Amino acid sequence: MVKKDVFLRLFGAAAILSLALAACLPGIVSLPYLTPKSDQAECRSGPGTVYSPVAALGMGKKAHILATISGHSWWEIGDPLASQTRCWVPDGLVSITGDPSGVPVVAIPSGAVTALAISGPAVIPTICSNEETNPVSFKISITANGPATVTYHLEVYAKNKTFLLMHSDNATLAFASASTQIVNPAGTFLTDCGDFIIKLIVTKPNALTAQASWSVVGH
Repeated sequence: MVKKDVFLRLFGAAAILSLALAACLPGIVSLPYLTPKSDQAECRSGPGTVYSPVAALGMGKKAHILATISGHSWWEIGDPLASQTRCWVPDGLVSITGDPSGVPVVAIPSGAVTALAISGPAVIPTICSNEETNPVSFKISITANGPATVTYHLEVYAKNKTFLLMHSDNATLAFASASTQIVNPAGTFLTDCGDFIIKLIVTKPNALTAQASWSVVGH
């Protein structure tokens, strides 16, 4: 009898607790999701065709909606090819299941710099004279995945040493859409014989660095 009484008390307490939780906590609402209307929906790095494509959501695949922009013309989802990143699909290419009214509305994001390159001569033959009389110039290449204003500068170092020989002023480069721009930095760098490193350093809209090296060799 005692065991039965204890059981009934425990059962009753569990029932009361369940009712209390149901009264205090809102129901769990699943996130709305989308599926492609056709063979696949191209997923881009931002909400617009001016952003680069990064993946595709295949026919029959589902993706939870994470965000949208004003007007709900594009939806942000998890990147089908990279679980830690996100991408955007246009509303016209997908069907939505669930209520998207609670999806966060976010500002249209800036594009990001995704690749850098810097090129120039690897070796400059000269007569060493202890004077900085050996000019060298470079070309730089910057790739953005969407509309962005890129801020960058150049730094020159003596190879295997930490001191800075040259630091250029900040320069900006405007991207109207995903593309690659090639720039010839104004001026040339004058160095004596030795080994040198030049760094291309992007600070906005995201941080990224590339470098190249060259040697001035006496003959």
